[in-house]
Amino acid sequence: MPSDTPTAFELEKTGFAGGIWQGRLTATNPGAEPALAVLLDGTRLSDPEVTALPGQPGVWEVRWPLPATVLRDGTSVFLIIDSATEAVLARLPILAGGDLADDLRGEVALLRAELDQLRGAFQAEARARAAED
Repeated sequence: MPSDTPTAFELEKTGFAGGIWQGRLTATNPGAEPALAVLLDGTRLSDPEVTALPGQPGVWEVRWPLPATVLRDGTSVFLIIDSATEAVLARLPILAGGDLADDLRGEVALLRAELDQLRGAFQAEARARAAED
């Protein structure tokens, strides 16, 4: 079970594109060697690729391709953990599917889209009135 136990590493997200999550792992204890895992609903998925960065001792690039087979409707939260301590180093929430209207983030996105439409309508009306004057 993942925990918030102290760990010898810090993981910072550097990007997510093309289905690949990327991050920079830094050792907080000299000499620590990383062993990472990715969990979804308590199930271990494929381990991320961890590559030492040349000339930067205690720093690694982390890459994890999101498997399409685990995508589903709704919200999924992937946890990247330190296998030694089971401490959570990073979280990757993914929202997918057609039933997102009930999800708060989906609602916010819909509200933003509606506000953009209203803004455009008000700007067009303001331009029309200014042209009349």
